[in-house]
Amino acid sequence: MYPYGITTVFFLCKPTGGSFTENDETIASGYFALDDLPELSEDKGSKKQVEMCFKAYHNPNWQAEFE
Repeated sequence: MYPYGITTVFFLCKPTGGSFTENDETIASGYFALDDLPELSEDKGSKKQVEMCFKAYHNPNWQAEFE
């Protein structure tokens, strides 16, 4: 079976409380500067995607991107 029509969506969120709990998909959580990212699992997301999120966050006129 092959995946077709995969969609990736990024959301800007603000923490409101609670704490991280290790789970089946993620073993740790943290905040990182763009130039201090840990090694990424490239099958889940890329540095290019993270860079795009930083650009969007710092640009109040950012427009959604579609491929």
